[in-house]
Amino acid sequence: GTYPSQKALNATFILKSLIHGGKDIASKTITDLINNPVSIIESGLAFSQTTLQVLEEVKNYPREQVGWIMNTAGKTITVAGHVLKNIIKRN
Repeated sequence: GTYPSQKALNATFILKSLIHGGKDIASKTITDLINNPVSIIESGLAFSQTTLQVLEEVKNYPREQVGWIMNTAGKTITVAGHVLKNIIKRN
């Protein structure tokens, strides 16, 4: 869009997004558990398999994975800095 991300990504927006996402995830999880109690075991197994695949990728391609993590961390720190500046401006 045309609106700079450092202005759009403020503490209020992020908090509302996290709350909304949390409600959606909790609602779906509870509904799935009521409708199909075995689904929690299936979800746990799927999560375990995904975790093992990620660990295998890290083991096989450590340089690439570290580069990805550092890149992601750098972007996260940049966004966090903009959010903190926004919070400081308001106070």
